[in-house]
Amino acid sequence: AVGVPIPPRICPAPDRSLALQRMSLADSEPRAVAYIWGACATRFGTGAPADARLPKPVPGSALCGHPLRVAVALELLTEVINSRLFSVLRDMLGLVYESCVRFADLELLPSNGLVVTISAAPGKVDAAHDAALGVLRDLHSGRQPPTSYDLNKARRAVLANYASHVKDNAWLLTRMQHVQARALPEKDLRCVTEYAHAVEAVTVDDLRAVCATLGVTDGEVLSVIMASEPPSGVAGG
Repeated sequence: AVGVPIPPRICPAPDRSLALQRMSLADSEPRAVAYIWGACATRFGTGAPADARLPKPVPGSALCGHPLRVAVALELLTEVINSRLFSVLRDMLGLVYESCVRFADLELLPSNGLVVTISAAPGKVDAAHDAALGVLRDLHSGRQPPTSYDLNKARRAVLANYASHVKDNAWLLTRMQHVQARALPEKDLRCVTEYAHAVEAVTVDDLRAVCATLGVTDGEVLSVIMASEPPSGVAGG
């Protein structure tokens, strides 16, 4: 019937004993990829365990009670993590061809997560994976938390992207998705009308609070490393 919500399908919990899995693929070209998955706070407080790690907003603060409090912090944190991954994995260590992080956009689910994708040579992918995990853990633990410099740089990038897409129907439709969903009462039209204001209002403490929700410690994080190997009967170069 129209308007009747479809109950979510219950998926089995991941096997945490397989925190790191390896795969080999036959390929004449030497190449490798690594993926790192970890949980994090949901964008609109839909009940993930990581949501409980978020401190309550300070009464009277700019984003107290605002629906975009976590969502825009995750967008800014994406820029911070990508910048650090590039700086450490490519500039400092020379381990990767490419690396990036992405936070999930599944707003209605009671869970959320991040995925780091790494492209590297087979001989360097393990070191690249470990270095990327180190970047995430340094942010999560507070050993190297986001700084004002990180925030301002990320804010410029996010606002520049907003300025170039705000008049596109696709951007507006994406932002308005689920605004009328009963399962997401926290989301309203302020997600469009006050988006730039929310980005400007995020503080370093907001970023650090979201970092604290990242599930990247032992027993939480899941990784997959896939590396090529010469096809049968083909000698490696």
